[in-house]
Amino acid sequence: MKDKGDRGGADGGAAVLDFGFQEEQKPIGGRRAKVLKEQKKKMKAGSFDTMGFSPELLRAIKRKGYRLPTPIQRRAMPLIMQGLDVVGMARTGSGKTAAFVLPMLHRLKAHSIKAGARAVILAPTRELALQVSELLRQMAPGRQTLLFSATMPASLAEFAAAGLNAPQLVRLDTERKISPQLGLAFFTCRFEDKLAALLHLVREVVPADQLTILFTATRHHAEFLYTLLLREGVDAACVFGSMDQTARKIHVAKFRAGRSHLLVTTDVAARGIDIPLIDNVINYDFPPKPELFVHRVGRAARAGRSGTAYSLMTRDELPYLLDLHLYLSRPVKPAPLVPEVAPPAADGADAAALVAAAASASSSDESVYGTLPAVVLEPLIEHAREAVESSADLDGMQRTLANAWSMYCKTRPAPSVQSVRRARGLGREGPHPLLLALLPRTKYTHVANEASLARFTEALKSFRPAATVFEAEIARVKSTFANPLLLEGGSAALGRGGKGSEVMATKRAAHAAIIEKERQKRRLRTVSNELLQLLVAPSEATQDVARVEELVDELVAAEGQPFSESVFGTYTGPWVVRFTRGPPFLWNLSYGAGKLVNGANRASQAFNPADRSATNMVELNGPGSFIAAYGTYEPLDDSRVTPKAIRASIRTGRLVAWGLEVPLPIAGRGVFEVVYADEQLRVFRSSGRIAVQVREDRL
Repeated sequence: MKDKGDRGGADGGAAVLDFGFQEEQKPIGGRRAKVLKEQKKKMKAGSFDTMGFSPELLRAIKRKGYRLPTPIQRRAMPLIMQGLDVVGMARTGSGKTAAFVLPMLHRLKAHSIKAGARAVILAPTRELALQVSELLRQMAPGRQTLLFSATMPASLAEFAAAGLNAPQLVRLDTERKISPQLGLAFFTCRFEDKLAALLHLVREVVPADQLTILFTATRHHAEFLYTLLLREGVDAACVFGSMDQTARKIHVAKFRAGRSHLLVTTDVAARGIDIPLIDNVINYDFPPKPELFVHRVGRAARAGRSGTAYSLMTRDELPYLLDLHLYLSRPVKPAPLVPEVAPPAADGADAAALVAAAASASSSDESVYGTLPAVVLEPLIEHAREAVESSADLDGMQRTLANAWSMYCKTRPAPSVQSVRRARGLGREGPHPLLLALLPRTKYTHVANEASLARFTEALKSFRPAATVFEAEIARVKSTFANPLLLEGGSAALGRGGKGSEVMATKRAAHAAIIEKERQKRRLRTVSNELLQLLVAPSEATQDVARVEELVDELVAAEGQPFSESVFGTYTGPWVVRFTRGPPFLWNLSYGAGKLVNGANRASQAFNPADRSATNMVELNGPGSFIAAYGTYEPLDDSRVTPKAIRASIRTGRLVAWGLEVPLPIAGRGVFEVVYADEQLRVFRSSGRIAVQVREDRL
């Protein structure tokens, strides 16, 4: 006898016999009933206990400290446990990985007699595009496929349609694409000023004890910024595509452990790096796609925590900003061109609290973009440029960076036509309110001056003269003949000596100092090149000793030049002494006619900034015989300009001669000054003596 649900007969299914017996429901009592009752109490609705996981897996989940699944896990796991294909979409940090890994572990717990892989997890890597199609052809047709992502671009949607079987869509990104606890701050600046803007953010805006991820456009920019930040005293970590896997693990572990609070990375390299307690994200290069912006900033403000996303951009990138806010359904406006000069923060105020308060205001329903105040940006522009030029490593990366940026601009997607049109109609923006709130009292006067200048500039736009320039000049000349005293009064009436004039005078003075500094730097560079040519001259006849003396004097007199310790380590080979003046040094060398006395032996030094070790070598009878002294060096102060005082310590030595090597128990300490240094030569001074060293590869 068959019941109404019989699937046999016409449909070709197997026959099902029903003997009419009703299964007896035996009452459960005693200790077993008590255990079942306790288990039902623990199985709260929506908890991991209701997902059907094995007891071993549940215990492991609880040992890890997880109690309740996240929304994406709560909706996706039951579908996965049923064997359905699933497409899950939720923002970064929502628990997508565990949503498919936990059901996979449950289904793989049983032993299988089949050989080979039973499950494959594909992560977004450079090799994925080449491997995925071949892999899908080799997998069994009855496979279960799960696809989880923070965004769903068109190419990914096409892949899902082709590779999945009637997938179930679980989407949690339709209402809220970024965390409501995430503050957004957008800063505009010139492309050439982005380094200075980044240094200000890292030093003055982002709290030093908070974990921050810095995103760049290319791996070349990541390596460049990492090197620069290290030289600026920022303990940063770095991860980029071509980095060795062991080095990647070391840098990520350093960042996870809090030994480094800033991680410089790219979008590709950051995939798979899941650090749950990120406080801030900095976009050094503004992302061209809104989905990419969401993916980046979604790493901050997780699990109810607050966070801030700082973005640097040029005015040419404003269309991308408009595209982003259309995607987020969020209005955006420029900061007032004439800022409201509010009372500055009290001295000693907590910068982190000010940033948190400003970030809370920026997490409202409206975004603001603005500039960096000139009073904080202009000094850093010159400092950043000097830091790059004083380092051969950084300076050597400039061409590579330019090529990488050019290729990036060619391949990045263009903004929408509508946003480009809207961006053209946007007015100029003023200083960002967040940065104004952080200014110390000593610099607030400059902001007031900038506000006055902005008002004056705005007033000029609406000014309509009553006469042409020629008419006004004729009238002025006539009034001068009539009464010469009117000329001075007329000048005063035109606003000379007013607030705007004072601002312009201050700016001219600052710019004049920068221009003069640049002229002096170029002059010293010319002197260095000429001196190098004389010191490496092949014959005594071509060495003008008098001219060498003049050039050395000019370099010695140029005090106050930028100094960076990196000059000791950008070149790994020795620096050879080519000129000395004054009493003999310890190596008892002097110059006659601009070369070594014996014409063969030489003295050299090498420095390693990693451990501040130094090696001094003096040849005795050609390069095969020499005395070597080993020690360390350390700066005596934090000065960043010449002359820079250095303490050298000799700890041990050795003598190599006639094929023998003899240890030398030598030790001593001394102080010398670096009076000039660049990537090709440097000048030292000690107790009235002068020595000039040249890189060995320039000889």
